[in-house]
Formats: sequence, structure tokens, C-alpha cells
Amino acid sequence: MQLLHLVIASLVAAAVMGTCPYDACSCGGTTINCSFRRLAAMPALNPGSWGHVTVNLARNNFTDIPDGSLSPNLQTFESWFTPIATMGDTVLDGSNTTLVRAIIERHNLTEVPKTFATMGSQFVYIHLPWGQISDVSVLSKMSGGLTHIEMRGNNISNMTQVNAGLARHRNTLVRTWLSYNQLNEMPNTFTGFPHFLEVGVDSNKISAVPANTMARTCTTIRMRDNKLTSIPKEFEHLDKLWTLLLDGNQITSIDDYTFNPVMTNLHIENNNIETINLMQFKGGKTRLRWVQMGGNPLKYIAPGAFNQAGEMRQLGLSGNMLTRLPLALDHLNKLVMIYLNYSPDLECTCAEASLQQWYQRRGPGNLDIGGVCNNGTVTIAKFLHDLAPQCAA
Repeated sequence: MQLLHLVIASLVAAAVMGTCPYDACSCGGTTINCSFRRLAAMPALNPGSWGHVTVNLARNNFTDIPDGSLSPNLQTFESWFTPIATMGDTVLDGSNTTLVRAIIERHNLTEVPKTFATMGSQFVYIHLPWGQISDVSVLSKMSGGLTHIEMRGNNISNMTQVNAGLARHRNTLVRTWLSYNQLNEMPNTFTGFPHFLEVGVDSNKISAVPANTMARTCTTIRMRDNKLTSIPKEFEHLDKLWTLLLDGNQITSIDDYTFNPVMTNLHIENNNIETINLMQFKGGKTRLRWVQMGGNPLKYIAPGAFNQAGEMRQLGLSGNMLTRLPLALDHLNKLVMIYLNYSPDLECTCAEASLQQWYQRRGPGNLDIGGVCNNGTVTIAKFLHDLAPQCAA
């Protein structure tokens, strides 16, 4: 009899799960699938209760999600390419103790929905990229448990709101992406965040990073296409920083910056660097493996520029104004790839023939060299392999 009751209960649960709260949608497992329906309005919610925990509203045509239109006890709310512009202030109240993540991408929202303010501490993930958001004040009114904040490609510029919102989640925040907005400053509240790992602020208008603003736990900084003229000194204190992406700024030098010994990945392409005299590392130690410096108007690299960078595996120097092969390569005995493509003024002469020994040490089969010299008449690899040995000692 007990077994019969269990079977009946299971069948009832399955029947309930199979019932869909929206006539216009389909349901399977724990997911309500309303995607790719081209719905002009949010469908009416049928009466009843369900066990679904995910709703997908992608690729529809409606702009409003009114109060009372979402089933309760959701854990995940998803929408892509639906032009949502407004959400009811209480539309998610039925999920305020269950909702974990909200994913709304390619939308027309102008503010972070007020309904998020009532979510409990289980709500950890906000993903709202590529919309029209300028008002993020709701972030500071939430319970304070977010680990991820993703709002690339909006119209965010109010630093008071940004800083207050991030500070509200200081004890839990791990990553925040605010690239492609209108920020004039780096958010200044990261210092002291105990778990923070990554910030993305590409394609803003940031020209400086003040002292004592970054979390010492930070491992990745993405600041491409801003207005920096130098690598911020604040980053020198980040002993766990291993990826630094600074392409497309206005940086003129790396000589006055001391890299930390754990950094492995540096991108600083398309800046205004003309000379490299010495890459400096804290304590003279480095794990730097991948360096991309293409697209800079490089004219000179000192022979000792890479004395402390002997762990480098890949070096990108394409699109430069060099006239001679850098003798500094002689210190890069672990290099496997170097790119010197699009170097129109580069000449390979017997003055650089000493690099042939470095080339042989690396082993021609272990080193990929891109680029040509002498007006495109000879590849750099061929010069080092065939021609340099012919130069007089």
C-alpha cells in the first residue's frame, strides 16, 4: 500500500510538472520555454502551481513584463533579444527566496529592474548586457549577495550609483563587467573586497586609476580602449594580478612600471610606445609568458630590455617602426613565437647576426618567427637560418 501511494504521488507530481503555466509556451522538465515565439505581449499566467524553476523568454517582441505575469519559485530568469523595456516592480516577488540568476541580454531596459531589490541573499548573478541602462541605483538597495555583475554595453555613467552599488556587495562580489559604457573613472570601492577577482571596463573614458582603489585579490583587469597615458601605479600593488589587458589606450612607456612576479599575460597593443629600455619585475622575478605589443610606433628596443623577462613564450611586435632586429631577443631563451609582421622599415643586417646563435639555441623547429625584412625580400627566419652565418665574425 505504501508503495502504491508513492507511485501515485510520483504520477501526480509528474502530471503537475507537465502542466505549463502559459498556453503559448511549452514546458519540459523544470523549464518553461517561451523562446522564439514572436509573442507581442507577455502571455497570461494560468492559475495553479508548478514545479518549474527556469523561464526562457528569448526572441520575442514584447517590451513589458507586468506584475503578476511570472510563475513563482523561479531560480533562473532568461531572455535574449527580446526588447524588454520595463518590468513590474513586484513581478519577481513570488521568487524572492528562490531566484539565483537573472539573464537579460540585448534588451531596452533603462534601469536595473526594481523587482531585484526584494531578492534574498541566494540571488547572486545579474547579467544585463547590451541595453540602455543608465540607472543602477537598485544595486545598492539589494540584500548584498551578488557574486557577478555583468552590464556591458549600456549607458552607465553615474559613478555615485556605481560605487554605492558595488560596495553593497563587497563581501561576495567576484567579477564585474562594465565595459562599453560611459564611465569617466574606475570604480573606487574595490579595495578591501575579500573575494574579488576580475574587473572589465573596456571601451569607457577612463584616464587614470587613483591609489587605494583596487582589491588586492584581483587577478584580471580589462581596460582596453580607454584614455590611459601610463600603466596605473595602483596595479603594482596587486600581487595576484596575472592578466592585464590595456590595448587601445594612449600609453607612452612601460619603462616606469614594475610588473609583479606572478603576471603571465600582458596585452598593450595599439598604444603610443616608441621605446622599450627595460621591462622591470618586482624582485627581478617573472612568470610572464604572453606579451602582445603590436600596433605601437616602436622605434627602439634596448639590447637589455628583456633581461628580466626570460620566461616569455610569445611576443607580439607586429605593426611597428623598427629598423633593426631587436638584440634584446637574445635573452628570451624560452620563446616559441615572435611576430614582427608589418614592419615596413625593418632591415636585417650583419649587425644583428649575433641573433643567429640565439636562433640556433632555440632550435629552428621550436621557434615560429613571423615577418620579413629588407623591403620584403627575405623572411626573418631565413635571414637567421641561412644568411646570418655568412656574416664575418
